[in-house]
Amino acid sequence: MNFSRTWLALGAVAGFALTAASAPAPAPSPPSQGPISDFLRLRGKLPQTAPPHVMPIRAEQGAIEVQRQVPQYIQKAADHHQEGRES
Repeated sequence: MNFSRTWLALGAVAGFALTAASAPAPAPSPPSQGPISDFLRLRGKLPQTAPPHVMPIRAEQGAIEVQRQVPQYIQKAADHHQEGRES
């Protein structure tokens, strides 16, 4: 037996050992029972973050205008004095 056949056999054995040690195939998903069950099954796979915000875009006369909402905080003074009670 020459070296090329030895390396070929060794590669085949290594490939077989690696495929045997790999993770098993995932279990098949249950058959669909309708749109509600499909939604409930897929809901757990959705990210738990806020959805992306859609920005209106307008293009006219060769210019693109993007409207972006910027939150502005307003300080508000509150009077906590209760009537009938003197402080």
